Amino acid sequence: MKLKAIVLVSIVALLFILAATPVSAAQIVGNLKINSSPSGATVLLDNANKGVTPVTLGNILAGKHAVVLKKTGYNDYKTTVTVVAGQTATISATLVPVTPTTGSINITSSPSGATVLLDNANKGSTPVTLSDIAPGNHTVLLKKTGYNDYKTTVTVVAGQTATISATLVPVTPTTGSISITSSPSGATVLLDNVNKGVTPVTLNKVAPGKHTVVLKKTGYKDNQNSVTVVAGQTATVNATLSKK
Repeated sequence: MKLKAIVLVSIVALLFILAATPVSAAQIVGNLKINSSPSGATVLLDNANKGVTPVTLGNILAGKHAVVLKKTGYNDYKTTVTVVAGQTATISATLVPVTPTTGSINITSSPSGATVLLDNANKGSTPVTLSDIAPGNHTVLLKKTGYNDYKTTVTVVAGQTATISATLVPVTPTTGSISITSSPSGATVLLDNVNKGVTPVTLNKVAPGKHTVVLKKTGYKDNQNSVTVVAGQTATVNATLSKK
């Protein structure tokens, strides 16, 4: 019994001695050195932001840790690292570029300011770069007042930018105009025997060729003119009415 008591007391005494002995930091922490190619990746250690690569992290508790590296344009790099007390663990990561799934279209026109329709959807006006476009063939239509529509098909490749440089062609006019004034004003205007209002007046969308313009006003003699209309141009009639 005495022997057992002596052994028990010795064990208890040893436990007290061990408990009272301080453990140095070097016995419970280590370091972690992290590099990446390319550099500049954000480092997450156990979901905590620890700066950007290259970086050496000190006072890391010994044991396993989760490391994630993030960089725009690259896939996340994930790994588990074991930190040994008093030592430096190293991670050398090669980041893999993200495989693009869409492409872009850069569209310019001369003159600029043309409305852009991509597959019949309005996408603004030129110049413009359209992003996140699904690969494949697409229809591009440019519209601008005074110009013929420009229509083309463009093939979009993932990760690439297709280019459209359009030269818009002015619309060829098919009609002309007649500007008519009289002294005095307020005369009724007959164009080819059709009433077109009173002077002063500008008649638009008149077919090219010769036309008869008659001006009528109470108390004045009728004034008759033959005028030739040219597409895209404005003919002029300036009439001085004579009293009856």
